[in-house]
Amino acid sequence: MTYTVGMYLADRLVQIGLKHHFAVAGDYNLVLLDQLLLNKGMEQIYCCNELNCGFSAEGYARSNGAAAAVVTFSVGAISAMNAIGGAYAENLPVILISGAPNSNDHGTGHILHHTTGKTDYGYQLEMARQVTCAAESITDAQSAPAKIDHVIRTALRERKPAYLEIACNISSEPCVQPGPVCSLLAEPEIDQTSLKAAVDATVAFLEKSTKPVMLVGSKLRAANALAETETLADKLQCAVTIMAAAKGFFPEDHAGFRGLYWGEVSTPGAQELVETADALLCIAPVFNDYSTVGWSAWPKGPNVILAEPDRVTVDGRAYDGFTLRAFLRALAEKAPARPASAQKGSVPTFSLPATSDEAGLTNDEIVRHINALLTSNTTLVAETGDSWFNAMRMTLPRGARVELEMQWGHIGWSVPSSFGNAWALRIASMW
Repeated sequence: MTYTVGMYLADRLVQIGLKHHFAVAGDYNLVLLDQLLLNKGMEQIYCCNELNCGFSAEGYARSNGAAAAVVTFSVGAISAMNAIGGAYAENLPVILISGAPNSNDHGTGHILHHTTGKTDYGYQLEMARQVTCAAESITDAQSAPAKIDHVIRTALRERKPAYLEIACNISSEPCVQPGPVCSLLAEPEIDQTSLKAAVDATVAFLEKSTKPVMLVGSKLRAANALAETETLADKLQCAVTIMAAAKGFFPEDHAGFRGLYWGEVSTPGAQELVETADALLCIAPVFNDYSTVGWSAWPKGPNVILAEPDRVTVDGRAYDGFTLRAFLRALAEKAPARPASAQKGSVPTFSLPATSDEAGLTNDEIVRHINALLTSNTTLVAETGDSWFNAMRMTLPRGARVELEMQWGHIGWSVPSSFGNAWALRIASMW
């Protein structure tokens, strides 16, 4: 059998851990879909429309770490871009793959169906570049491997969506086979000098403090640093709070966990802890209008240490050239114990008093009953809006997950995202 561009793409997707890809068929991607089906290591999951296809892939990426959605040109990809915008905002590596016009149609002046009626078909690529970290158009088989690898590598490195469009006559063209996947998964090089300086500066800052507090943010999972954050908390022994969009990113049964910091709607006691800390270590935060309650709860000032996925700012200096995971791991080796902030009693919770059988069905009662259903294997998906606040009131068993879309905030996101998430969790449970 002749090895093709579509087969190359399929092999690469399987190599990075995809057991499924989501698809909506259309005449610009039919040959590509057939090529992908030849790879028995990955199943094709069909969706009713392209927006749902994109959000299903987004949900899959939340659980699996990466995902792919395959759609047709223009009417398909532009619909899916809403979901891709959400994946960009939420730091999820979704590969959007679109069929495209025949490479022989370029420059002919042909007006094609499923287009805006222009004879220049490059508008979709330009649009995709606004919501992805890498975007490539494949119109010849020779350049396909390098472009496919570039898109996948960048998406995995940046934890952002990326885009590929493949001319409909190129998917079945002969192509070289891929080598090992190591080059796509390789960790970025670390500037050891900068890392040491950042750690030393942070340790010196913490040693001067008496009641530091950790604040865990929503980019922590994308930075692949969940375990390192817990290890640092074990070493510091200080109070640990979470931001709303990071619900579930830090174990709530941890000895230092002290609840949610969200301005006036914080867990009882958490606002005082954060706002009176003499050293506030903010790990992978996103400070937007939602998370800061309209900019009224935005941690700033000389007591704030800002540990972002690509840089650390402490005591008026910024350090980069290393990953957040590397920084937290190195910091945990040297950090001093500072337990004072965690010595204010047990973990506070939101009050959810039980009501009598005769009482009406209240919001509190619904939340209380849902919370009683949660186990360590539960994934709780909270739709955009009021459901966020109900999710914040849950007490999570260790291992339970919460999925939110608090940066993009698309109403209706939760159902297709849950569909994709469930497919990924189904495979995970089978292994």
